[in-house]
Amino acid sequence: MLADLNKKYLDTLENRPLATKALTAAILNALNEQLATYFAGASRNTTIKIGSQEVQLSHSVTKRVPLMFLYGLLINGPFTHYAYKLLHLVYRPPMGPRKRLAQILTSMVTITPAISALMISYISLISNINVANIKDLTSAKAELLDVLKNVSVSLQKSLVSVIRSSWISSPIFMLVAQSFLKPNQWAVFFNFCYFVLGTYNNTIIKRKQKEQKSDAEKQE
Repeated sequence: MLADLNKKYLDTLENRPLATKALTAAILNALNEQLATYFAGASRNTTIKIGSQEVQLSHSVTKRVPLMFLYGLLINGPFTHYAYKLLHLVYRPPMGPRKRLAQILTSMVTITPAISALMISYISLISNINVANIKDLTSAKAELLDVLKNVSVSLQKSLVSVIRSSWISSPIFMLVAQSFLKPNQWAVFFNFCYFVLGTYNNTIIKRKQKEQKSDAEKQE
């Protein structure tokens, strides 16, 4: 059964590469956020009404899960599809050692920084924007300027460290992709690799945030 599903997925990837990569990235990004929230133990209560009774449900689903789904579907998936497609157009077979090294270095100084910047900008955007503050054109403009300022600050604080972290793992992933995968499979492979790493890093960040919040509440 797994072999059949894998074959169907690869066939779909071959026939509809952009849609398949975008949907795969969307699912992995949403899972990253959901699993990290769950593993960090960051649960919350939601009250639902059943008839005349109100029931409280404890869960770890946050509003960022569907937002990260959209990030994968509309930004990350399409970008990686076209970025690696262009990379393969630049470096065509046959691929000797020098070409392989050049391909890795090109990816590290172009695709990796771009993906890092997109991710940081998007997360900063969804973390800081407050729709409730938008009441008219003036308030919308003020909110947009404030969000852009926060995005700029996030990029200044985090971009270099995220790129450095990606540079450690990126060459290894590239070597594996060069050796075992078809060009059309690269974007999906990298999305899965960064899904695993991202879920781990996201879990650590959320645990630290939970501890900081708990310490602040104790001090109060």
